[in-house]
Amino acid sequence: MRIAILNSWPNTPQCAEKEFILRSLIALRAMGWEAREVVTSDDINEFGPDCVLVTHEFSPKLTAFPTIGVMWSPPAFF
Repeated sequence: MRIAILNSWPNTPQCAEKEFILRSLIALRAMGWEAREVVTSDDINEFGPDCVLVTHEFSPKLTAFPTIGVMWSPPAFF
């Protein structure tokens, strides 16, 4: 399995999304899956993942790959 994790805030090194990405990369790789942090649609297309995890609801779907949004905010927010 190849998982791309979109870093919606690449210029903010200390944020919840970055922490999630780092921990997820460790966990996914430990399971034997290939995982990569991506920032742009070119990064995603180059990697060719099975799916993309998006770390913020403001991030648009950038490619044709299946995309899953990670929900941080409570459902009442939406």
